[in-house]
Formats: sequence, structure tokens, C-alpha cells
Amino acid sequence: MKQQPRLSEDEIIRDWSLSTDDSIFIKKFRKQYQLWGFLQVCALRLFGQLLDNPNSLDTRIIGHACKLLGLDIVGTVNIPMRDATKTDYKKSIFLHLNFKPFNLSGAGCGSSASPVLRRVWSE
Repeated sequence: MKQQPRLSEDEIIRDWSLSTDDSIFIKKFRKQYQLWGFLQVCALRLFGQLLDNPNSLDTRIIGHACKLLGLDIVGTVNIPMRDATKTDYKKSIFLHLNFKPFNLSGAGCGSSASPVLRRVWSE
């Protein structure tokens, strides 16, 4: 894990905290994967994509997330090992944050374009 000195405590709190709805959603995950889910929800909201390796995050971010979840501070984030579990969790995170598949081929980009995710904003 890295420590990125440019990242302030205020930025960590702003970018790596959950809403009440997010917290309720994350509590539905198995306890060992709640930290992983927490970090993925925040990353998807912040970067527009899920993290390949949440263990590469700044240690202060992981510590902050552990505190908010009421977990012991850990050295590594447990990543779901079963592909089916990981896929189900990812789908539920996309759905929770209202991300939908978006196929670029319908936008005149050719039929070989792969689908991407976009966030559908609801008012």
C-alpha cells in the first residue's frame, strides 16, 4: 500500500466517505468484503470505474474506511475470490450507484465498439 502525501485529510474525508444509503448498502455485503465494497463504491463515484487492486490505495484511505465501518484497521483488503461473488457484488454496486451499460455502437461509433458504463442521473 502507498501513502500519497499530496492527499489531505479533508480530501480523504470528502472523497472516501459513504452516504447513509451507501452504508446500508455496504452492510449487506459479507463482513469480510465490506471494506472492499466500501472502497469500490467510493472509487466508482470518484473515478467512474472500479479499482483493480484496492490494496494499492493510500494506507490512510484504508484506515479511514475501516474506522467508518467499525472494523479493525487491516494491512490488506480482502478481495472476493470467487468470480461469481465478485461479479455479483460489482453488478450490485453499479446498480446501487445507478450506472447502466452504454453501447457506443448505437451512437454511430461502429458495431465493434464495446459497451461502457455511464451514470444515469436522476433528479
